[in-house]
Amino acid sequence: MKRYDITVIYAVDTRRLNRSIRDFGSRKALITRSETMLEEGLKKLEASVLPTDAVSRVSCKKTITVPADGSELYRVVAIDCGMKKNIVRSLNRLGCSVTIVPWNAAPEEIMAQHPDGIFVSNGPGDPSDVPETIETVRALTGKYPMFGICLGHQIISLAYGARTYKLKFGHRGGNHSVKDLETGRVEITSQNHSYAVE
Repeated sequence: MKRYDITVIYAVDTRRLNRSIRDFGSRKALITRSETMLEEGLKKLEASVLPTDAVSRVSCKKTITVPADGSELYRVVAIDCGMKKNIVRSLNRLGCSVTIVPWNAAPEEIMAQHPDGIFVSNGPGDPSDVPETIETVRALTGKYPMFGICLGHQIISLAYGARTYKLKFGHRGGNHSVKDLETGRVEITSQNHSYAVE
């Protein structure tokens, strides 16, 4: 690790850390040298600003179309807010051609694709940090069926006038059970989000 200049932390009481997160929620953290004085570290934390441009950093930069596996049943436009590739592959397997557009695509660009539906993807950060995407969704409301995952769901909710809030610790990990209230079936899901819809 030293040879490749990789930062490492060790001798951390993970139970104590877990209790701290449970009691006080997620918050800023700083990895620093052991010689750093507490006051200096706290000043660095206080001065650091959390990014508000996470989606623009991870979204695609140009429009891309991925054809359906086999014959096309539907055309879906996916607004990329940091989408996982497996989502596109899953839609392709279901007969959907997917046109992926950047997070800040204008409503006219999306309508020009003549979609059967619009998908707003998952991605990082606070959903209120992407007002351009919220406005695009608002402009397309009622024109097409829309669906979203995680951040995408939150963006659709904001476009409809709902509010979002930061969860105390978020939902993390690959072992969250979710029960379908209509069928009673329980599935184990993977989740990673910090915000929820009020």
